[in-house]
Amino acid sequence: MGFSWNYAVFYASIIGISSGINYREGSIEEEVSSFKIMKEKIENGRWDIVESSKNSITVIPQFDFPYNKIIKDKIQAEYIDGKAVLSGPMYYLQKLRNDILGKKNFWISKKMEIFSLVFILLLISVPVLGEYGLFWKIKSIRHEAFAKKIEIVDVKDDGKPGNSIENINNYGFAAEDEQNVYYVNRHLNLIKMDKELKNKEYLIEKPSGTGISRLNVKDGWIFYLSGTSLYRMRTDGTQNELIYKSGYLLDVNMYGKWLYFINMSDKFNVYKIDVNGRGLERVVKEEVSDIAIYDDRLYFSYYSDEGFYMESMLLDGTDRRVEFEGQIYNLIIHDDYFYFQGDENQIYRARKGGNAETLLNQRPGLYIIIEDTIYYTLESDEERLRYSKLYRMNLDGSGKELIEEFGSIDGLSHIGNWLYFEDRDIRSDEENNRFLDI
Repeated sequence: MGFSWNYAVFYASIIGISSGINYREGSIEEEVSSFKIMKEKIENGRWDIVESSKNSITVIPQFDFPYNKIIKDKIQAEYIDGKAVLSGPMYYLQKLRNDILGKKNFWISKKMEIFSLVFILLLISVPVLGEYGLFWKIKSIRHEAFAKKIEIVDVKDDGKPGNSIENINNYGFAAEDEQNVYYVNRHLNLIKMDKELKNKEYLIEKPSGTGISRLNVKDGWIFYLSGTSLYRMRTDGTQNELIYKSGYLLDVNMYGKWLYFINMSDKFNVYKIDVNGRGLERVVKEEVSDIAIYDDRLYFSYYSDEGFYMESMLLDGTDRRVEFEGQIYNLIIHDDYFYFQGDENQIYRARKGGNAETLLNQRPGLYIIIEDTIYYTLESDEERLRYSKLYRMNLDGSGKELIEEFGSIDGLSHIGNWLYFEDRDIRSDEENNRFLDI
């Protein structure tokens, strides 16, 4: 089993809270007739004596697994002026006092021991069940039952994408079909316009809620992600339907009638699902960070114990091969070159089977390739982490040129003859949709 920060934080929280409440140091007193009687009560109870003197004994508990094995707390019991003076963690002092007073209830103790053991086993089982995918299996079974109720619609399985890889890499905030462009406004609204940017129509309009992203458009249907749910809707805004609700998805690529995605609920493995929410199937069993589909091949980047790799395979799972060794994000294949961002998020390119060359030594916020030009964003000189500067350069990294500085650029997309993005004024928090004629 690999290390998981989620499990580490979970168990650290449980142990920390439990220790803070139950195992704080303290002392209590209780009247007893003699040291001999006190000692006999303790010896006949659930304690092991580790030290003993004339009027004092030190004990450790036989119960409270696993704390009694890991922490090994000791409790001191002294006989002073007709009293048992007990000192140590408060959780043990209460139980030791009850044993000295003869208040121990066998059935209550036995039930608590059984309950504690069951509770501990459940806690221990959480990462084990997670590691073996039981939680995801439960989700997938529930999804299969849910998908049976979804209406069957016809989308051609013609091997055509629902959006460009360039747009998908930038969160899929825009897409297009033969007649119209579709784009996300303020992360909440979905808007439709014709290719001349006229006849604006809101398909989804809401003041708040979960954002919209990962647009794909195919055969009169729009597929989009909102929170942990995948929806489909007709391009006229009708028949908005939920088709998947089992966890966060990344890099949603539509190819034919299938939607491919990175499944965060199952260790970032790659899955596919059809347009009716059916046929949910794992395609790649690796911890994948990026996917792209070109010419019936799925390209996927992942990390293994040996290092970072990008592989590809046919969509039927055959002909799997290594394409590149190294860390790759936001892959674009253009003119027999791999363009990508690497471990430092800089922009690189490499020929298939060749070494990578650096095109941009800076860390862009976003980048996109349109024909023979790379467009990318950089931080402002004044506002760090605000990618306000829009640049362009040639495919070989030459001719770097600042186009314009905006407020804060989000979601570079290529639709129609336009470079689309949202421009947010970081002072007024107003957002404007920008369409640059390219």
